[in-house]
Amino acid sequence: MVASGAVQADQFERLISKSHPKLRFSSGLWPRYLRGDVMPQGAQEQAKSSLILRLDRIYPGTAEIFYHPIWELMDFDRLLGPQRLRELYLSMAPSIWSPFVDSSSDGDLARLHADEEPFWKVHHKAEELDRLWSRVTGLDGVAVCLIEARMSYLGQTGMRFVHAMLGARTRLLSFGKDAGFQFPKQQSILVLLEAMCLRLIECLVVDRSGLAKNNDIARAIRHWQASAERRMNSHLESLPRPDRLALQMWSAQVTRQDYSW
Repeated sequence: MVASGAVQADQFERLISKSHPKLRFSSGLWPRYLRGDVMPQGAQEQAKSSLILRLDRIYPGTAEIFYHPIWELMDFDRLLGPQRLRELYLSMAPSIWSPFVDSSSDGDLARLHADEEPFWKVHHKAEELDRLWSRVTGLDGVAVCLIEARMSYLGQTGMRFVHAMLGARTRLLSFGKDAGFQFPKQQSILVLLEAMCLRLIECLVVDRSGLAKNNDIARAIRHWQASAERRMNSHLESLPRPDRLALQMWSAQVTRQDYSW
């Protein structure tokens, strides 16, 4: 929708129907896609005939966003193992993953993707990680931070986990100034993703670790959550009632969510 310039789902449907009559989908189906009620047919299999890839031929780059590893990484109900995290790294460009994946023993990229290395992680000090993360922008930057956070959890390094999760949150917040995220629905997505990141930190670091309320980390997390709540409330006030109710429902689901990796 953003690529087409449409603001509402029905507007997008009319635009596509008029400009690309061969690309047909049932009226009223696009709002269901936006709500996540259904997925486009063939989307998961990445079939060439899928709606996602047909739209990508009209709006190049949209399929890359749909299939980006960030969405699997944001599925915090799933604990992903090192092998899958490595695969998600390698699904991105070599310039993204090369500082984090050890490929010193294997110069063949095709073989590197196929091999299942049990110990592949390149470890960096916190200062070096900040420098490396700053070079990765967009959704790739968020994905890198989420992979690093998940690997830190598996390695049981709590502060590194928090640091990486905050890196993901910071990059999500930076999208708020991007021209492609100025529509209300895109802003709603950003505040929800931020809330999800903070809720995961709360569950794993505060609730599971049993931190005292006056602990420095616990106080910092409450501060971050209060800041996110203010952004959420300000955004809610700007929405029409149906969209506001939907976002409130999703926000409540995030708040109630419990993660027990």
